Amino acid sequence: ALPFLVLLGGSADVAALGSDFLVTALRAPSYPQFIYSFAARVNAAGVVLDPTPLLVGSSYATRARVTTLGNRWMVVTESHWSHDANQAGVLFTFVDAAGNVSSETSAGIYNVQVRGSLDVASSGANALIVCPTGSNWTNTEVQAALVEADGTLRFTNRVLTGYAGMGQFRPTVTFDGRNYL
Repeated sequence: ALPFLVLLGGSADVAALGSDFLVTALRAPSYPQFIYSFAARVNAAGVVLDPTPLLVGSSYATRARVTTLGNRWMVVTESHWSHDANQAGVLFTFVDAAGNVSSETSAGIYNVQVRGSLDVASSGANALIVCPTGSNWTNTEVQAALVEADGTLRFTNRVLTGYAGMGQFRPTVTFDGRNYL
């Protein structure tokens, strides 16, 4: 199969919902410092269903990850407060199969200091977001938020690793069918 353009941007991610896919990427459409998370749906035949990309995350974004949660996609974005701010928060939106985008919700994880370092995995019923946080660059901790399929937070700011020496900078998460790892 020949490659085809889905979405301009970087840091791409993709997740399936039935036979359709949601591709996310970061773009700065008007000015290089104003980077947003965008998405486009693609069907199984390779047709891009959103020729105008969907805006799915706030400005000053440094990472967008997508997973399937329940009957829709969940896009998680690391969003900084300005173009030169080291600290950030984690926000999420939902995109349904028709391309409708929910408003952003805070995952309750703040003080993110390592750009582009969040991850998300889904069991189908809920999703676990992980991200490094901390007050300096050497003693970070991994914090997590668990989001239910209806968008409610079961818990937030849960510390998974407490201030480990030399920091925890790139946490990843997966679901093995029974547990989050």
